[in-house]
Amino acid sequence: MNINLNVSSMKQTVFYIILFMCISCTLFSQTKSYNLEKAYEIINETGDEDKAWEYVNQELKANPYSYDAILFKCRILRNQEKYGQTISLLNNAIKGYNKKKSGGDGIFP
Repeated sequence: MNINLNVSSMKQTVFYIILFMCISCTLFSQTKSYNLEKAYEIINETGDEDKAWEYVNQELKANPYSYDAILFKCRILRNQEKYGQTISLLNNAIKGYNKKKSGGDGIFP
């Protein structure tokens, strides 16, 4: 029973974090690159998460602070029920945001 409660709590946490990040993304619009557009296209047309994963990783290599790419990667991880990795990725994105807010080179403009 404790395990089910923890998984349910983790799912709820992931949902709220992703919701927060999506709202943040609408506030700071960013043009999508070829790699990210291709990843969206692949997911929408074929649902091939492995191929989309390759494109989103290429985007993150070119632009490591692309919050659109980070959220897309979180979406794939969530679909694969890898909640711990999703939370870790989102926490790193938030750390990047906080770093930028304090004058460093963070994730958001």
